[in-house]
Amino acid sequence: MPSGLAVASSLSCLSEKWTWKYSPPEPATETFGSENSFIRAPILLPSGRRAAKTVPCWVREITTMEIQSWVTDLREQGYAPNSIDHFHEVMNAVMRTAVTWYKLEMNPARGVQIGRIKPVRKKWALTTAQANALLERLKLKPCTMAVGVKLPKLEAKKTKWALTPEQAGKLIGAIRSFKVKVLVALAIVTSMRRGELLACRWRDFNEQEAAVRVTQAAYQGHIDTPKTKAGVRSNPLDPWTLALLQDWQRQTKRSRPEDFIFGTRKGKIDNPSNLLQRYVYPACTAIGLGRVDFLTLRRTFSTQAHKQGIPPKTIAAMMGHANVDTQLLYIQPLEDAMKREAASKIGGSLSRFCTDDRQMTISWVN
Repeated sequence: MPSGLAVASSLSCLSEKWTWKYSPPEPATETFGSENSFIRAPILLPSGRRAAKTVPCWVREITTMEIQSWVTDLREQGYAPNSIDHFHEVMNAVMRTAVTWYKLEMNPARGVQIGRIKPVRKKWALTTAQANALLERLKLKPCTMAVGVKLPKLEAKKTKWALTPEQAGKLIGAIRSFKVKVLVALAIVTSMRRGELLACRWRDFNEQEAAVRVTQAAYQGHIDTPKTKAGVRSNPLDPWTLALLQDWQRQTKRSRPEDFIFGTRKGKIDNPSNLLQRYVYPACTAIGLGRVDFLTLRRTFSTQAHKQGIPPKTIAAMMGHANVDTQLLYIQPLEDAMKREAASKIGGSLSRFCTDDRQMTISWVN
């Protein structure tokens, strides 16, 4: 048992000191409640040690694996994902203070993987009939103090826009990195999300069927499932985009099945902000375009697909959307031929503006 700072070094004592020293004089109710919930909640570690006053859990003995197991236990006990995330934030802050106060070599809470925060309850909305029934049941008075208050018009800070085929072709040609050229082309033709593109591996590229499977997505450097269940899908490729991917596979030094298609030189997940800042934004400036991000590329697919007359249900399937508007639920059953037609039409529109061989010169710039 530790001596000297034995009492001060227990997790419960450290937590109480941290709360006393760092909590604001009048904290928000929800903040105060969450932090106190963390302090009062017993932390059962794998070895059976419990962070409570009766059985001290010594700070110097806590490991990253124990905190990781604690997070897993909270998930299995049914705690809400946001509560687990907040508990970990408080634990991280407490242990960060312990590094300073007790000269620990490292913060054991820093390497804990929380995972993607998913909502426990499915989001839904009231129908008109349900809303009317609810208002009738509440018996709201027709006249309230809020009636007559004029609110300012809500305006988006940035105008949403999409590329034309000509702009998209010029953008792809102006990008210096061939890897990023292929990434942008694939994003427009398949409408894959940013995280789906970065998590895509060579084993997901089916050269024989000319298609790319979406089974994973990257979130802040971590691999997880796609955003929705409909996000797990297979999108066909047109001949032009297929040839670009084949060229990139021959040029890259990392073409094993488990390698990321658009990974870094060291084989890790690339940073989407770096790709935009280093290659896409300079190319936009060079051809006189506004800044293009990954959402712009998805809007470009959606806009061009609608202009080409692709059925909305096919568009939703290719984009990985979970729902289609109610009036679109009665569209004819989805066929692979429709999806391939969508990819061929959009890819064909782009290829007409990328005919200059000098634009598509292969240069491995990461």
